[in-house]
Amino acid sequence: MNHDEMAIAVEALRGVGPVELALRTDKLAREYPFGVEPQFVIDTTDPDDPALVLCDRYWGLRLRTDPRIEVAADCAGWVAENVVADRRGIVERWGLGHGFVTCDQVESPELVAAVEADILAMTDRLGAMHAALYHAGKLRANSDGAALHRFLESSRLVAAVGHDDPLIVALRSFAAFVDRRFTTDYALTEFETAWTAWNDGRAGRAVVDLALNGLARADRFDGQAELLAGRAQVVLGRYRDDHIFHARLAHGLHLLGDPVRALLHIDEALKLLPANGWRTSHDLLAQQYALLRDDILMNYPR
Repeated sequence: MNHDEMAIAVEALRGVGPVELALRTDKLAREYPFGVEPQFVIDTTDPDDPALVLCDRYWGLRLRTDPRIEVAADCAGWVAENVVADRRGIVERWGLGHGFVTCDQVESPELVAAVEADILAMTDRLGAMHAALYHAGKLRANSDGAALHRFLESSRLVAAVGHDDPLIVALRSFAAFVDRRFTTDYALTEFETAWTAWNDGRAGRAVVDLALNGLARADRFDGQAELLAGRAQVVLGRYRDDHIFHARLAHGLHLLGDPVRALLHIDEALKLLPANGWRTSHDLLAQQYALLRDDILMNYPR
């Protein structure tokens, strides 16, 4: 199938439901011959645009087959050439997302460090961010706070992004929350810095997602439940139909001992969980939400 034929097939997907869109874009993505990349120009910020979903599928398949950071850098190069609307948003979503679905195959620090100079020589700051987020996304998905923090502190890719970038700060916050070797005060300081950047409009959804994720995963500490529930409620004021933040609020309410409201929000999260994401990520999130729901039900009034 050449590009013109692929474009016709993709155009026919406009308006279809999320399940059909997921299935058909996955099938189309598998029809690309080895080494042939999509030629679409992405000029929309709509995450459900069929061409964008197809390209996400294509690169996800490439990375599942070959999960090296060099392939993520190739993806970053494609994004630089083909995405003309909200490139940073795509970098954040794809970098972390592709890392999430390939977290079962983590490269050693030595292998990553050995290719960083080559990656930096062929890309710009956002390209470096894309590759860095891909590796960091794997470590985050595995809750390996120690390895994640070491990577954030030592990586040349991260240095090219900037250690004060809100996304890097949010990742440090997550790493500190999930690794007991860091103090709660340190984790909270990084959390508040990331939160302020998001609250002031200097950072996007990925930053507050990472920050709240770390807070939810932390060992219990005084004020944690109130902080998680309160901040998740604020975030939902901006992202009312986002399943992840309904789940974060459900978690906070569960820790507060409010199972009735917690159940409402985890059920809403399950209802909103999109069917047009990667099946791997969809299934993993569905499992996480189901486990939280079971925990909530154990304390539900009878």
